[in-house]
Amino acid sequence: MTLRTARERIVQVCAYEIGAFCLAVPLYPLVYGVSFFTGAQLMLIMVFAEAGCGCLHDIAFDLAEWRLARRKADQRPARWRVVHAVSREVALSLVSVPLILVFTGCSLLEALLIDFGLMALYVLYNGLFFRLYDGLRPVRDDHAAVRAPG
Repeated sequence: MTLRTARERIVQVCAYEIGAFCLAVPLYPLVYGVSFFTGAQLMLIMVFAEAGCGCLHDIAFDLAEWRLARRKADQRPARWRVVHAVSREVALSLVSVPLILVFTGCSLLEALLIDFGLMALYVLYNGLFFRLYDGLRPVRDDHAAVRAPG
């Protein structure tokens, strides 16, 4: 099987979440009229909660793609990158909506609208991030790691 190693997955998740945090923190207060500190607190809580959920989603998606199409993540065609991005954000909504409800005290409708705005931003970011990441750090074949000079 050809999937990312645990170490590589950790690097990927950390890089993704750092970029997402840097993107969302300045925008959230501007769009929703809260202080920078309040926006940063919420985004930091969401980064940690969503890192685990996002990682599990990515592993499951990569496994399914490998089993169905015998294709590695770095070989994913554009339409499947869209499916990956959208499905990832939908899965993350299961984590983010409750966090928004608890942290902001807003109504369910407001939390869903906030989440939808963040989701739209992150679907775009997701597609760009994973395309660049997969291009810069392609998935190594199992046999290539075994044959590497030691």
